[in-house]
Amino acid sequence: MDRVLDAVGFFCPVPIIKTSARIREMTRGEVLEVLSDDRVILADMPAWCTSAGHEYLGHFEEGGEIHLFLRKAGRTRGGHEGGRVE
Repeated sequence: MDRVLDAVGFFCPVPIIKTSARIREMTRGEVLEVLSDDRVILADMPAWCTSAGHEYLGHFEEGGEIHLFLRKAGRTRGGHEGGRVE
């Protein structure tokens, strides 16, 4: 994983808003780990990734926190369509 976003203590829609802002700072292909304690994110994050064109890699739970992983895809900074990165 390349970056971590701590969204513990925030509830829908704040973790998705913070994820969207953070992923805009990232380079295509980088992986973001999002930490959350809001169980709604288990439905919201995969749906957001699909709608935004990013790859949802999965999650695990530990100590009351949910660790979600996604890979930035889509357009490069130069504006070229890149699609999913494997």
